[in-house]
Amino acid sequence: MGLAIIYVAAVLVSLVLERQERRHRFELGLEYDRVGKSLPPARPKLSARVSWLNVVVGAIMFVFGSFMLWSQFGMLRHSAGRSELKLMGPQFELSAVWLATAAALILLGLKSAREHRRRATAG
Repeated sequence: MGLAIIYVAAVLVSLVLERQERRHRFELGLEYDRVGKSLPPARPKLSARVSWLNVVVGAIMFVFGSFMLWSQFGMLRHSAGRSELKLMGPQFELSAVWLATAAALILLGLKSAREHRRRATAG
């Protein structure tokens, strides 16, 4: 339960900071318009190599996390009604952390790669 709260809080903080960044870009664009210049495109925070590395590492983590979750459900089917089920909670949390981290890495990498593509076509 504690890990879920950490992930929800991290997502909320990320959304707030992203909104603040968009607002700043908007206000900066207004200032550039007032001066009569065009706003330069935003520089991506990650390099292109790191962006694609995030996607690859996230995909690998997703495969392993899915395998861990699949094997844990297999253990549940195999040991139905036994006392070993009490020990399965931490394993499920770990696989959930792997899957959530993998999804975050993939989304971050794809978003940064999209920014690189947008910057390359604009410049």
